[in-house]
Amino acid sequence: MSRRRKIRKSDIQKALIAIACVALLVGVGGFFISRWENARYATEGGTGGVQSGSVFSQETITIDGKTYTKKKNIRSYLIMGCDNGNEPVTHAHGGQADMQVLVVVDDANKTWRLMPIDRDTMVFFEAIDDDDQVVGTTNGQICLVHAYGTWDTGAKNTVKTVSDILGGQKINGYLSTNMESIEIVNDAVGGVPVTVTTDFTVIDDSLVLGEEIVLQGKQAETFVRSRMSVDNGTNEARMARQDAYFNGLLKQVSGLGESQILDIYDKIASNSVTNIGSGDFVDLAEMTKEYTRLDNIQIDGEHVVNNNHMEFHMDEDSVNRVILELFFESQEAE
Repeated sequence: MSRRRKIRKSDIQKALIAIACVALLVGVGGFFISRWENARYATEGGTGGVQSGSVFSQETITIDGKTYTKKKNIRSYLIMGCDNGNEPVTHAHGGQADMQVLVVVDDANKTWRLMPIDRDTMVFFEAIDDDDQVVGTTNGQICLVHAYGTWDTGAKNTVKTVSDILGGQKINGYLSTNMESIEIVNDAVGGVPVTVTTDFTVIDDSLVLGEEIVLQGKQAETFVRSRMSVDNGTNEARMARQDAYFNGLLKQVSGLGESQILDIYDKIASNSVTNIGSGDFVDLAEMTKEYTRLDNIQIDGEHVVNNNHMEFHMDEDSVNRVILELFFESQEAE
């Protein structure tokens, strides 16, 4: 699979597939996360997350008596869905990244998988002012990192923070899009089919528990963003719905025509920042068709309420397990 190809006019068909991949990635894990009923997201206290250290920066490591070497053909992309409450999201301020998912591609084994990141994950991160200057280090939910500095700077700082969680592993690219893309993508693909597994009666009585439905317009936003008034009120339950939505979206994207794809791209472009080149989008689009998708992988931990705010504290052993599974391979005989 080629990398960073220059898109020529003669290669327009593949470029269009790449645009479809933009829509697909925007939908990964249900990028439409919450409007959150909380007016403020600042969180006090907490452990600040796990500091994995530098051991994982080495090519060969030994843990619990087992030797691991770093995989050679891994690339990863962080996809972020940002929200700014009732204020418009602008390039001067990107808002909080309430959705974050890492797409990890293994070119050697021809596989890919998703690592959803809980937006309440407690981390240490660099605080950046409106002039994009680092003014210190603070502790808070990972969704907050994106809100510091300009939109692009916040996205880059979120990439750095996720890389820090994963022991310094390289993240090859990022895409950050705002919530206005929800209806654009959903309706452009003709709606997304899902089975309603949540009682949405108090929010939208058109979403009937147990029914199969093709989500249209605002229904999509309700399905993937609602939290406080449905299920058990946790982000974990919502993430399960987002994954179901993504699977439905993935099927719909494959049936898009050229004009639909171009329309999606034009509308999403002004609502996003990214450093992923068009050639890489082509590769990603082809990858989703040619490679095997593995099960999602997540970092385990504990949800706690602190000062009326939800916090997710990562389990260090789980962090290490995820790093090893995604980026290393055991040298022990099977």
